[in-house]
Amino acid sequence: MRRPTLFAAALLAASVATASVAAAQTTTTTSTTTTPTTTPASTSTTLPAAPITRTTISVGGFVADGPSYAGADVGAQARLVRANLRGVGGRKIVYVGTEADHGDVAALAATRARLFPTVAAVVPSASPNLLTSNASPGPPSFGPADTELWNATRLAFGFAGVQKPSPSGRLASPAWGITMRALLGTARGKTLVVAGGPLTMDQAQLARASLRAAGFTVPLAVVVEPGTDPAANATALAQQGSDGVVLLADALVTASVASALAAQSYTGTVATSAEFYRPENPAVASGLTVLLPYAPPEQATPANKALLADVERFAPGTKVTAGVVAGYWAADEFVAALTKAGKGASAAKLAKTLRTFTYEVKGTVGPTTFPGAHTQPSPCGALVQSDGTVYLPAVTYRCGTPVKVKIPTPTPSTAAAAATTSPTTTTKK
Repeated sequence: MRRPTLFAAALLAASVATASVAAAQTTTTTSTTTTPTTTPASTSTTLPAAPITRTTISVGGFVADGPSYAGADVGAQARLVRANLRGVGGRKIVYVGTEADHGDVAALAATRARLFPTVAAVVPSASPNLLTSNASPGPPSFGPADTELWNATRLAFGFAGVQKPSPSGRLASPAWGITMRALLGTARGKTLVVAGGPLTMDQAQLARASLRAAGFTVPLAVVVEPGTDPAANATALAQQGSDGVVLLADALVTASVASALAAQSYTGTVATSAEFYRPENPAVASGLTVLLPYAPPEQATPANKALLADVERFAPGTKVTAGVVAGYWAADEFVAALTKAGKGASAAKLAKTLRTFTYEVKGTVGPTTFPGAHTQPSPCGALVQSDGTVYLPAVTYRCGTPVKVKIPTPTPSTAAAAATTSPTTTTKK
């Protein structure tokens, strides 16, 4: 496979401007995804009388509005349809339907009341919210685990582990380090800087630890405050990271700083998180390098070829988005767990299986091992780059060894010194 030319930040076009991402984040856009009418994944038109019967096991989806999750129910059903060609453990999987999450936290109780009595698992659970919690347990949930709510939730199973872990776990994924080293050819003599926002500094600290473990020189992580001058922030970051800037602030801040770096003809790599993987609108990430916790569909692994074929078979013409991918691997994880639980497994047997369960799709997802994956991501990742029209594989999916993390508590003198060096950014250890 031809490796794409490295994208310098100068290639960041106006499409990464703050206004374009702001629109993507605050308005509902018409998706190019063809979403078929939701029907059970089996061919039955009558839903079973119980979540688990002798011949069926029922699941249902919980999917939020917005581009990050659109199509997750389609991806899940595409995988379940294939599973039903032979059945799993002597049963057919019935998809009872999709509950929509419109962002109303007060409505979650009613959603639980409708969905929980009818399903043995929530597949997919693709939303910033999570129906299952340690305080209010229900059936297990399977999904992308891309918010803090998934952390340490015993009945929530992210197919790539939790994506926003706490540094208190004392381990960081090696993904940032091993993928950026592969992208740049070496870490020796390379200096990168990591920037986060006030609410994302945990992830910035973990990324810094990962990069340092790979051999990069990485100064203290930088806090970019919302509402500060993007140009001044870009100047400060370019001075600290001559070879690359990893932006892990919120989407609006990341877009504005990336655009400012481009305007200043910054020639290092500008990288960011999976939030900027939008195959239906690659212009939002033009020139950016994006870290994903799975092999992207653009990387032609055998499993990805099956994913694309399954989705096309189930919903012809569907654009495979991040949401579709998340739903597909969530369903695949559930199928793997159900298979391991054995023929005719009860809810109790499935729960026992999940306590010490490893999910892996060779070269594409995982290994994701529970219970550790309730608090940590799988130690793997891949990089893609957008040229404004498509995403191209930049570094193929690979895994490493988790990195031990020791993050000292910042002292008042450190914060004061940082504040005097930059009027719009601060640094944290």
